[in-house]
Amino acid sequence: ANYVSTSPTFGWGHDECCTHGCSHYWGVWWGELPFEVYKEKTGRFMSEYGFQSIMNPNTAEKYTTHPYAKSNEKFAIHQKHDRGFELIDSRIHEWFGEYTNDDDYMFFSQAVQQEGLKMAIEAHRRNKPYCMGSLFWQYNEPYPCVGWGCLDYSGEEKPVYYTASRAFENVIFSIDTYSSKDSVSVYICSDIPEALNMKYSLRILDENDSVRYIYIQDEVPVEANGTKKIASLAYKDIKNFNPKTDYLWIEGSYEDVIINNYAFFVYPKDYVSMEKYIEVIFDYYFGDNEDYELEEVTE
Repeated sequence: ANYVSTSPTFGWGHDECCTHGCSHYWGVWWGELPFEVYKEKTGRFMSEYGFQSIMNPNTAEKYTTHPYAKSNEKFAIHQKHDRGFELIDSRIHEWFGEYTNDDDYMFFSQAVQQEGLKMAIEAHRRNKPYCMGSLFWQYNEPYPCVGWGCLDYSGEEKPVYYTASRAFENVIFSIDTYSSKDSVSVYICSDIPEALNMKYSLRILDENDSVRYIYIQDEVPVEANGTKKIASLAYKDIKNFNPKTDYLWIEGSYEDVIINNYAFFVYPKDYVSMEKYIEVIFDYYFGDNEDYELEEVTE
């Protein structure tokens, strides 16, 4: 039989990587491109992509020393990519700005890894059925390193583990804030083999959780194993909209399953409150939504 080369069919440096077969997309990382490129570079089957972060505190304290910096040889030896530190720093500065200590460096490196993987998986899923698979690099680390893994060498979950767990749930909301400068679009992506009905509320809130805009739907049909755009909201239609103070929160349910998602309209460094940003992502990953009800909110 004829042999067909795959994984990848074409690498990220070829235009065909997004149109033919299995794609390893490393324009984000090797190519130093921003995370938003994941939307544009969605292939038929995405079998490699990812971004590094610093290991967890327990592993770092066990196998290396402070400061967590390239200048510290005992730390730097745990980075096996020749430009890894520079690439991580580039995204940290883009998303979070400057940092002053090791704790911030660890948090920001893991946070940008989370945001990058979240953006990629959501883009792949909402492009279904054009894209029919998404496999990120990688699940676990074989040694105590600065790396791409979801599980540290110690077996502990890095924050990106929870990102992948949420982004690959059977049904998700996928949010696109970067394809248009004038609007945001929201999708429901389902991998369930039966059709379902969703109810949800989409809200634009400011840093004090005052409502700028609310849109509620109590019954939205979603086809089996499919993707549906459920909202396209122009910023001009949001009362007193300010991208530096506002964020999007969407929550909904189907068959007693609760789902939610968030989006900011600027990088965290440009948002009015880093504390609010952290609160929102914490609510997304660990918040208790068992009492969710679809209720009108008074502005």
